[in-house]
Amino acid sequence: MLDRSKGARSVETESSDQKQVEAKFGDGLPRFQPQPGGFGRRTTPVGATPAMQPNEIDAAPAASGQPQFRKPEQRFVEVSEPGAAISGEPALGDIPTRIADWLMRELKDERGIHCETLLTVIGALAGYAAQQALWEGMVKPGKLAITQAFQVVETSSGATYFFGDALDALLASMEPKHLSIWKIVAGGTLASGGDHLPDIGNLLRHCAATAGTSAFGLPRLPDNHLPSILPRAALERFWPGARLLLALAEPLHWPLHMANAAQKLMQAMKGSIAPDLAVRIVMEAAVPMSRVDPATVPNN
Repeated sequence: MLDRSKGARSVETESSDQKQVEAKFGDGLPRFQPQPGGFGRRTTPVGATPAMQPNEIDAAPAASGQPQFRKPEQRFVEVSEPGAAISGEPALGDIPTRIADWLMRELKDERGIHCETLLTVIGALAGYAAQQALWEGMVKPGKLAITQAFQVVETSSGATYFFGDALDALLASMEPKHLSIWKIVAGGTLASGGDHLPDIGNLLRHCAATAGTSAFGLPRLPDNHLPSILPRAALERFWPGARLLLALAEPLHWPLHMANAAQKLMQAMKGSIAPDLAVRIVMEAAVPMSRVDPATVPNN
């Protein structure tokens, strides 16, 4: 499906960062079953149960009532009308609100919405949207060659990953003239004086060090703040629906729409989870999912 660059460098999978991760997590985080070789392998199953598509959601009747937030220690948000928790009735062209509203509907159960799971899902989608923005906005129109847009890395485990400066800029640039997922998601917390934000450079290095291993894509979070779904599973389940909503926008805007949706969700749950922790959860999912082989993702 994809042309591969020749002579791409291999990733050093025995770095001290990786060893620390594997020593900490052993066979994987509690409740998670990491797959040998990492989640980037082409053999990873991609036939997850499809999420409700946006057109089905738009046709579903909205419940009445205002959102109610449970106590912070429960880390569930109870929302009777998802859109009301964000910005009232979403306009047709407000893509971030439509995405946030859709995911809240998808992830709501009888207890409400699990904050860590919702943040993991939107983070995974935002990271992958950054990679897809380059494919759809630069490579396919012929503005950049694949080798200019990405550094394609094939590991000894048989997995393929996508790195590169352009991708890192969409993920984590703090340049005044550039917008990035990191700048949008962390901006509110930085403005309010938050001083416990994750080190984005460390996240990027950890992702590179674990590519091709069972630690790749496992969120490094406290046990009591783990999501109920891994970033890779979230990507497989929700990307087809997210892609339909993003089709309304220019490809290079896709990661920014996702980041703005994440910001809206973080604002909605600010009474239930600390903002700096919310940023960490989003980015722990976004960075590795920006690297995965698109040939392994359904409905691309």
